[in-house]
Amino acid sequence: MIQLLWQKQILFKEELILKRNISKNMSREQIIASMAKKLAENSSSEIIVKKKLSDKYIYFIVAAVLLAGLSIGIAISFNNKGTIEENEESEKVSRIDNPVVKLKNAYDDKMINENQYAIYLKDLLIRYDSLPEKYKVISPVVSDKEVFDELSAIWPDLSNNIRLELTNAIPDVENRILAE
Repeated sequence: MIQLLWQKQILFKEELILKRNISKNMSREQIIASMAKKLAENSSSEIIVKKKLSDKYIYFIVAAVLLAGLSIGIAISFNNKGTIEENEESEKVSRIDNPVVKLKNAYDDKMINENQYAIYLKDLLIRYDSLPEKYKVISPVVSDKEVFDELSAIWPDLSNNIRLELTNAIPDVENRILAE
């Protein structure tokens, strides 16, 4: 083993001597050319390494942008889906829980006549508590315009007594109905 180490050391020394001799034997121009070649090789390898790193950064940035875009797209689609479902449900609730719609359905199904319909519409505007339970809702939202639209649609069919009762109970009922 010692002998092996000794041989390696001898070989190393011989290589150093050989390299020194080559350097001494080279002319100044040859040394400059050799150095320039080595510099060119080092700088080109550095450029290649830098290019590879910049390519990796570009790939990373592109991947991050695509991932962010995909995430935003998914979030928007889920948000819109929830909004559409909420709108559909709120529309269903508003249609079902709207007392005007309940009354109109009863009138259309001939469960109540036009005079009763007009009285119930008046009660919606003036005294909600006097409305029959089957037409009441938990949280009523009644639009005056909607009620007056319904009254104007049945106004010609109402009896004179009901017209008089509506005129006495609701100020400007005739003006609003005729304006419709």
